Amino acid sequence: MASYNNQVIDLPAIEENYGNFKNSQRIFGVANSTFTNGYLRSCGDKNIKNAFNALDETYKKIRNGYTSIDDWWKSYTKDVASLERSIIGAGADFDEGSIASQVAKLPRLGKGILGPLGFNLGLIVTDKIVGPVSEKVTKERKEQEVRERKLKEAREWAEGLYFNQGDGDWANVIYDATGDTIRGGGCGLVSITHVVDILLGLGYKPHEINEQLLAWAAEKGYSRGYYAPGGSYVPALAEFAVDKYGFEMETFDKNDPNGARKAVEKMKETGGAIIFSAGPNHGQVFKDPITNNNYSANHVVMAYDTDGDTVFVKDSGRAGGNSVEYSVDEIAKINFVDYHVLWKEEPEPLLSKTPRTLG
Repeated sequence: MASYNNQVIDLPAIEENYGNFKNSQRIFGVANSTFTNGYLRSCGDKNIKNAFNALDETYKKIRNGYTSIDDWWKSYTKDVASLERSIIGAGADFDEGSIASQVAKLPRLGKGILGPLGFNLGLIVTDKIVGPVSEKVTKERKEQEVRERKLKEAREWAEGLYFNQGDGDWANVIYDATGDTIRGGGCGLVSITHVVDILLGLGYKPHEINEQLLAWAAEKGYSRGYYAPGGSYVPALAEFAVDKYGFEMETFDKNDPNGARKAVEKMKETGGAIIFSAGPNHGQVFKDPITNNNYSANHVVMAYDTDGDTVFVKDSGRAGGNSVEYSVDEIAKINFVDYHVLWKEEPEPLLSKTPRTLG
């Protein structure tokens, strides 16, 4: 049901009226069949035959009228549905004057289309297409406008948020159990930072999540090597996100030929993200386009969006690594570890908090 200010297109009511019309047409069809196949047709009396012929002509006009009205209903409903989509798409740019001008263009029944019945069906719908909006509809419209605005802001937030391993205050911070830094081995750390920041609307930096990981591991009785033995261990990073931030998680088998596609579909369904890792033998997929260097070890990235065929990835280890596009088939080649999909069981997890400024 589309609306503007205090106006609404009540498409369900129009469809209900069409259903009532079809029921009337069905009842007439039964009566017409009884008349056509009854005694009067076969009667030899001249006066009765003349009366039958006159009635038959009337029935023909009614049948033609029903056919014309049925065609009109179909066209009318289609055009009204199109008008509804236009109002929804145009939002505040589609004012009451625009609605009225579009309504005036809707197909109408010609006068006398039903012949002797003299029935103007157009009044049933045309005069009621634009009417008062209930308080519930007004509330639903405002809620939809807020949702669309927040979704737009969230998408812009996700597009703009990106950390590279070698940037900022974190590049030389020790990360893994071998003493390697975030610059050298923190791809998994930065990827899980992207997950937390994007899905929760936060603004943590990689070295801040690094401190959280250390504290989490200590609370669990783990060493640093549990999640970062040398580089990153993706299942442990996913476990951290579930424990610390309450994410839901589902893993998809790296050896399943359809595992990557299933993971991408789950990400799209839940509004979540995927964290996964490529082995060095898959460097032809994930490599720095400027230097053309392959990664010498396994490399962790995160996917945050998809249109179904293209997957948008944030790669912290390469130049220009924000929002890199890969096909699902390319993602399917990355099978160093299982695909871990993380999301929040909230109406819109991406929009749940106001992003804080990245200073």
